[in-house]
Amino acid sequence: MNKHKVPLRLFWDIGNPQETGIDVLNNFLYAFKLFIKSLSSHNTTSFWTEPIIITPGCPIHYYDHHFGIDLKTNSFADYLNLSRTSKMLFPPIDVNVNYQTKYLSSFGINIMNKVNSLINILSIIAS
Repeated sequence: MNKHKVPLRLFWDIGNPQETGIDVLNNFLYAFKLFIKSLSSHNTTSFWTEPIIITPGCPIHYYDHHFGIDLKTNSFADYLNLSRTSKMLFPPIDVNVNYQTKYLSSFGINIMNKVNSLINILSIIAS
């Protein structure tokens, strides 16, 4: 990629239904390792994480228990209220998820999104 000066953008989500806290930590460490490698090779790689927000009407909204998710916004009014109370100026810092999984609480997912945003910011500055 560096040879042709093509920027590489790596996206990943935190809080997938089967993901445990150890998985999230391993993903963070792997992303950090890739970030350090990208710094040493002077390439234009940036990393992006975004919170997963489950919107009303999508399949996972209707079958949340099948996917192992406990949804916090069960109606459109709940979802609208979540959207109004989230600033959404600098995701994933000020955006909260609307569910929890069997392995991760909403609080844990939000914290890990904020921690991973450190890699996002550093990679954008460095690329």
